Amino acid sequence: MKIIKKILLVFFGGLILMFLVSIFLPSKYEIERTEKFSCSKDALYQYLINIDNLDNWFYITKELDSTLVYKFAQDSAEVQSSVEWNGDLMGQGVFQYTNLTENEIIEFKISFQNDAVSKNGKISLTTGKDDSTKVVWIDYGENGWNPVNRIFGLFIDGFLGPDMEKSLSKLKNNLDC
Repeated sequence: MKIIKKILLVFFGGLILMFLVSIFLPSKYEIERTEKFSCSKDALYQYLINIDNLDNWFYITKELDSTLVYKFAQDSAEVQSSVEWNGDLMGQGVFQYTNLTENEIIEFKISFQNDAVSKNGKISLTTGKDDSTKVVWIDYGENGWNPVNRIFGLFIDGFLGPDMEKSLSKLKNNLDC
């Protein structure tokens, strides 16, 4: 009986400690990756806003989950254009443009499992001194007050960062500039 009490005490003490620590952790997260391209801003922008190209550069692809089925909604280069996917490995999800500033900014929302998990993203295009284009991709979101989400937020760069890097690398390889 004493052992059970000690185990319960340690368990609940750990939960309380986790909750107290999480109060001081950030309620928001932001991940940023940058890549330099020899393409013009216009060429990059036109390629990125064509939602039909998403499977060619985005990290959620048939290469990762061969069972993915895509459903495209609206014209491919407009705000609210979206791609829904469903696959055995990746589950259900939606990629949707939320704001487009011509040749400069592409904002989007990615939702997983019927909006149970979502994040926002922004791709900014700027011209460099040598006529190259700098692409800055930022994913950001809210962790809220959930202690588990706040703790997970400390490690999210390690989870999403490599996917963003892979996407930028695929984008660079697919564009013939």
